[in-house]
Amino acid sequence: MNLIAKLFIIIALPFIAYFSIKAWNLSQIEPSAHELELLKKNLGDIKVANASDLLKIQNKLVGYIKQEQISDSYVSLDSIFKYRKGFCYDRSLVLQKLCIYNGYQVRPVFLYFRIDSTQASIFDLVKKGIPTHNIFEVKMYGKWYMVQTNKKQEKMKTLDEYLSSGISVPKNTRYIRHLNNRNGRFIAPSFIPDIY
Repeated sequence: MNLIAKLFIIIALPFIAYFSIKAWNLSQIEPSAHELELLKKNLGDIKVANASDLLKIQNKLVGYIKQEQISDSYVSLDSIFKYRKGFCYDRSLVLQKLCIYNGYQVRPVFLYFRIDSTQASIFDLVKKGIPTHNIFEVKMYGKWYMVQTNKKQEKMKTLDEYLSSGISVPKNTRYIRHLNNRNGRFIAPSFIPDIY
């Protein structure tokens, strides 16, 4: 094999792997008929025609799902609604499926920060015990807006507006778009990165 072919393979393989994983993960969060029934049964009307509709459902979900760990090994709507509890990534899954069902694009946002208020670095991602949080962005009105997953939200904000406020997360918070949960719990099987 000549040098150009080898270079092409070395350069192309990571891109092919990334886009394959992204496509597979997106197919996994597409809501099934069973999940749509769960959403309707637990949340009522799941039609989202505008930001007001989404915020109404987001507020209801945050009040409906207690902030407590579910004992299951992976995140699923069955467990979330059966036990009516979960963490940020559980609520994020519910809301992302709801947005996808309504035809909106979503992208996960993985947040992490240091407790000591110093700026976190990319190397903090591999440190044990670094505080993390999971939100996502939804594209509405031609713009990306973030959706909170632990607190009720009164209005749509961009990610920059959310982070600069320093209210829900510290101002030293860093983020990675398109990465959901480094623990691999969001999309099974867990050895596939949660990238989409």
